[in-house]
Amino acid sequence: MKNYFYPLVPVSQMERFKMLIPFNGYIDSFGLKRVLIPLMVVLLNISMLIEVNAINNAGDPPAVRQGEMLNPTFGHTEGNSENNPIYRDGYGPNPEITITKSTSTISYSAVGQIINYSFVVQNTGNEPITNIVVTDPIADPGSISCSGTNLNPGNSFSCFAKHTITQADLDAGSVVNVATATGDDPSSNPVTDISNQVVVPAVQLPALEITKTADVTTNVPVGQTVTYTYLVRNSGNITITNISINDVHNGTGTLSSIDPLVYPVLAPGSQTTFTSTYVVTQGDIDAGVDITNVATANGTPAGGTLAPPSDNASVDVEDQAPELTTGKSAIESSYDQVGDEINYTITVTNSGNVTIDNIVVDDPNADTSPLSCSSSSLAPGEGLTCDAIHTITQSDLDDGQVVNT
Repeated sequence: MKNYFYPLVPVSQMERFKMLIPFNGYIDSFGLKRVLIPLMVVLLNISMLIEVNAINNAGDPPAVRQGEMLNPTFGHTEGNSENNPIYRDGYGPNPEITITKSTSTISYSAVGQIINYSFVVQNTGNEPITNIVVTDPIADPGSISCSGTNLNPGNSFSCFAKHTITQADLDAGSVVNVATATGDDPSSNPVTDISNQVVVPAVQLPALEITKTADVTTNVPVGQTVTYTYLVRNSGNITITNISINDVHNGTGTLSSIDPLVYPVLAPGSQTTFTSTYVVTQGDIDAGVDITNVATANGTPAGGTLAPPSDNASVDVEDQAPELTTGKSAIESSYDQVGDEINYTITVTNSGNVTIDNIVVDDPNADTSPLSCSSSSLAPGEGLTCDAIHTITQSDLDDGQVVNT
């Protein structure tokens, strides 16, 4: 049943309505019913006079906003015998809040930097919301502050929070998160909204430094063990994993394996040490040049592109000092006629520190020269032998001796 108040209505219109208060009046000479209404009733229902006039003229209730109450106490009712809040037909209570998150921070590049966040919480429904709390999973503890906790429809308040950058944020490459606003409607039911996603990118700068050293560097002899140390430092701003060393070595021997083969994780500012060994060979002395090698550090950065750094170390081997020592002996100790033979044995020893190749032994008194020898190449400390024959001549008999060097 629809009920409307009116102070003065034609009799023909009266048949469409019923008074909420008992009729108290009369019909004048123009056929109009004069109604006597207490002043208090008129004041309480003055808003309904406008609605009655619109109904009389247009036949429909006046236009209202979505969810707007026509009259919170009296007036236009439908299927409601009590004086409860009434909404336009087809609409009802709509508790709703909206949270919007933003930041002015463009990027970050170091641990300890601050991202400042702003939030706007607005009541976008048609009922008051109370006990509003804003939460943010990455906000620093205690950093969220809001200018209010309760909102009437259409109103809003602001909140602020901060997040301190961690190493994990730098390694991740960005800080991505949302905030949540939660409050209570008039019936103490929770009303919640999740904000838009805010992304702040990291400036990732992966970098390694390597320093290579040798424990002995000058006048290193054959057989000396050289220990190499590789100091690797993470000089960038993100974590680097699986660090390894590649060493290109020009020695004639073999460099040992590098220990460790792989170092698992190196945080920014941290460093670690690798080692290897090398034994100087005769070939290094024979080459007559320093032993040099270039080591390169490699790794996998959490983000960005790593330029592998390199460093070298040089080992000065001892200077070359080639030297041969010879010796000669004869099997026979005397002769007495022409045609006798004297058999000689000649020895050659490498008494220097460098290998000597293409050794040729000559003996001017030998029947045949150069001599036939056991080898033509000697490493330091090695020796060879040669055989020679001298046949006695008349001059040798006349001289009384054979002198041969």
